[in-house]
Amino acid sequence: MYIGHLRNVYFKDYQHVQDTNILIDFFYLVTSLGHPAVMIFFVISGFVITNLIFKDLNSFSFIQYLIDRLIRLWTVLIPAIIFSLVVYYFLSTFYPEMIQGKYRNIINSGPSIDNYKITLFQIIGNIFFLQGILVKTLEINGPLWSLSYELWYYVLFPIILYNFRIFKYQSNTKNLIFFLFLVFILWFIPSKILLYFFIWLLGSLLYFLKDIQIKYTKFNIILSLFFFILTLLNFKINFFKLNNFSNDLIIALGFSYFLFVTLKLKINFFNLKIFNYLSNISYSLYLFHFPIILIIFSLIQKNKFTLNLINLIYFFLISFLIIIIINIFWFIFEKNTYLYRNVVKRFIN
Repeated sequence: MYIGHLRNVYFKDYQHVQDTNILIDFFYLVTSLGHPAVMIFFVISGFVITNLIFKDLNSFSFIQYLIDRLIRLWTVLIPAIIFSLVVYYFLSTFYPEMIQGKYRNIINSGPSIDNYKITLFQIIGNIFFLQGILVKTLEINGPLWSLSYELWYYVLFPIILYNFRIFKYQSNTKNLIFFLFLVFILWFIPSKILLYFFIWLLGSLLYFLKDIQIKYTKFNIILSLFFFILTLLNFKINFFKLNNFSNDLIIALGFSYFLFVTLKLKINFFNLKIFNYLSNISYSLYLFHFPIILIIFSLIQKNKFTLNLINLIYFFLISFLIIIIINIFWFIFEKNTYLYRNVVKRFIN
């Protein structure tokens, strides 16, 4: 998603490219898969959270779990929102036409004419994961839209488990409380967010299937990779003229199949250093990159570049610079999540 947003503001749109070839087509294809990346993240998140809950089921505490999840999210989210507001007021002062949405069609995202003003209620709503529910997402940092999905899935999943009596030592009072919680969430959360919970649950299903042995591993790796790539192509072309959720579900199924087979490998390429590094900074990268990219676009404005070797080199240099900036934010905030968590727990106790 990060590379896709940067490409949107730096290079001309594909329809404005006069001379294309396979490499150019591939570059535009790969950098246009930001939305599928979110679906992939939902699946991974479902797998990770299910593993977190079930690895020590007997000692699971919903309150402790919720505190840990909130601190994990807020440690980066609150600084990212503050940074976004600083960028908002900077652009409002020096490039007001950009904040007012005059370039939205050029960069395919960012503030719009109808939704560029920020209110205190909207800020508070985004901090408490109510974007898309009670308030609109801060368009100065559009990727925040998915956080409300993620947080409410974190809450909804263990509440469902409580209602299925998965945890031991559940009193009748606790059962009633969690039943009422479930009813409230199903009433409160919009149907679209609830619908995408099924994609998140694919990751949870993978956790329960992870120990199943499969034959012909190499064949399944090739087949799953082919199927996954096909789902990504379908996202761009929409072979079967499906609606948005159906296309997203197909992507999630394709990735789930690929991940299921990959988990069977003795040497998991997801353990490579580059994947570990990207995993460590991914949350900070997701929340901080968009306001930084808007600043870059304020310098370029509508004079976007043609894709050629020189401009591609500059593109990757800018990408590297953004990664350095993100690392600074990560070092200050996300890296110290456990420290902030311990401070909060000591305060609560």
